[in-house]
Amino acid sequence: MEITPDTWEHYRHELKRFIHRRIENPMDAEDLLQDVLIKAYQKQSQLTDTGKLRSWLYQIARHAITDYYRLNRNRQVALDDWSSILMTAIEEPDHEAALLACISCLIEELPDKYRDPLMASDIHEIPQHVLSQQLGLSYSGLKSRVQRGREKLKQSLESICGSEVSQYRQITCGSQSSACNCSI
Repeated sequence: MEITPDTWEHYRHELKRFIHRRIENPMDAEDLLQDVLIKAYQKQSQLTDTGKLRSWLYQIARHAITDYYRLNRNRQVALDDWSSILMTAIEEPDHEAALLACISCLIEELPDKYRDPLMASDIHEIPQHVLSQQLGLSYSGLKSRVQRGREKLKQSLESICGSEVSQYRQITCGSQSSACNCSI
């Protein structure tokens, strides 16, 4: 099977949407799309069943996304990323930045086995069934790690930052929130 420019054009828009939904930075997403094309051309001899071309391309894209997050795992999470994920009820605007900085720090302090699935699932919005395959975990095992990561983050927020986290993921800053000892 040879991947022709027409074949690539047929799948390019679909793959572009798939990647852009998982990679926030548009430039990085475009780079990944090009990486998928290059890998597909390089490995096209490995595709034996032409009826599986679409799923094969998606597999290459999923692996590229996983590699992207692995390489950028140590990158500091921008505070703006958090504001779209968490609904915050904060009395003073200055406390929001402190809370988001604290959350970023606390997530980085989680053990890898909880931090990585939590970041990929909740921050980067990679579907858990896809993520379980990428990490080589059972779906239920991945769900457990994400839940445990959320619980550990909640406990850290409540104890270290003096915050209350409701069942609706709403955070209410207490008077101690500005005293969070996390440094970013």
